[in-house]
Amino acid sequence: MTTYLSATFLMLALGAGAAQAETIDFTAKPDPAAGKLAEKAYGAEIADAKAAGASTTFWAGKLDLNGDGKPEIVGQLDSAYICGGMGPCFFVVSPDGKLMFSVPGVDTAEALDTRSNGWRDLRFNGQSVWKYNGKEYVIGK
Repeated sequence: MTTYLSATFLMLALGAGAAQAETIDFTAKPDPAAGKLAEKAYGAEIADAKAAGASTTFWAGKLDLNGDGKPEIVGQLDSAYICGGMGPCFFVVSPDGKLMFSVPGVDTAEALDTRSNGWRDLRFNGQSVWKYNGKEYVIGK
């Protein structure tokens, strides 16, 4: 059975001169429509996890990462079966339901005000920053 966590988006100032970040908090009410699209994008993996008797904890919300007015689905999937036991996976699903990006081991996620190729940079666990290279998110330098 899939369990939904809730989340809220909070604006945080990171200090004078630093970039602003929008924290994806995974603790307030999820978006049901976003959850359905994200579950569909992960369909085969979730079906395999359920068939193996593995649990999944799932949260999804909407956030426009590329500024086109069509918010992407962002969220967190906690499943050792799917995420390889590294901790929860953070994911991005396109508005049309395609899984675009997933990275394991993410407890906290922030969408930064800085952009790469028009997409907001993402920071995970307060450390690694991922940037969009025109095709996919990759760890930035």
